[in-house]
Amino acid sequence: MLGLGQAKATQIQFAFNLVNSVTPFIGALVADSRLGRYRTILYAFPVYLFGLALLCGLSYNVEVAQRAGLGTLLVCLTLIAIGSGAIRISMNAFIGDQYVAGSSETSQDRRGRTVKADEALTLQYIYSAYYWYDISLPSPPHSCRERKSLIMY
Repeated sequence: MLGLGQAKATQIQFAFNLVNSVTPFIGALVADSRLGRYRTILYAFPVYLFGLALLCGLSYNVEVAQRAGLGTLLVCLTLIAIGSGAIRISMNAFIGDQYVAGSSETSQDRRGRTVKADEALTLQYIYSAYYWYDISLPSPPHSCRERKSLIMY
């Protein structure tokens, strides 16, 4: 679409992966020293979504993508990397803050039996679900990665 060639498209993709891996450190500094976890997630999420929406909007039509050019693509990827880095570093600690240790919850199941939630198993389930989500979604299948390179190619 942009006519960059496969080598340049691959370089841009690897640069994006590098920046996306480094931005959690910056997000951690911001969250710990300035904003806190909640506000960091609150401010980073719109940045992330705006970058994704802009990238999707630009890649919808070949003519629009060619007119927007490389600079706009780099802006989109930078916004996505900044947003996702700040979200990823703050989210796991924020999840842990939501669960109050020592609070046991009792409820009744469908058969009317009283059930007490196990704190350790609940935390294990929450973090297991989060890490499976965090690991599996950011890395698209191989065909999607090829498509992303083809957009730049």
